Amino acid sequence: METLLLAFAIAVAIVALVLYFELKNTQERVEKIRTEIEQRMSLTIQNAMHDTSEKIPQIEKRVEEIAQKVAETEAEVHSMTAKNNAPQQE
Repeated sequence: METLLLAFAIAVAIVALVLYFELKNTQERVEKIRTEIEQRMSLTIQNAMHDTSEKIPQIEKRVEEIAQKVAETEAEVHSMTAKNNAPQQE
């Protein structure tokens, strides 16, 4: 009976040891994956910021062009409205 109990205790200890090492390996893999994800995210964010900063002057120029066209259109509309509202001479 004692031998059986001792064998069972040894088996439980072996299983616990195996589970401990598996848990440790799993934690190490998770840490590696997390580190890799953080590095990729950081790189992606840096690339996006760089790409965006390069495009800002182009966007600003386009906004200025559109603002100029809007101003010209407003001037035309104002001119047309003024002509239509002017008293007509007969």
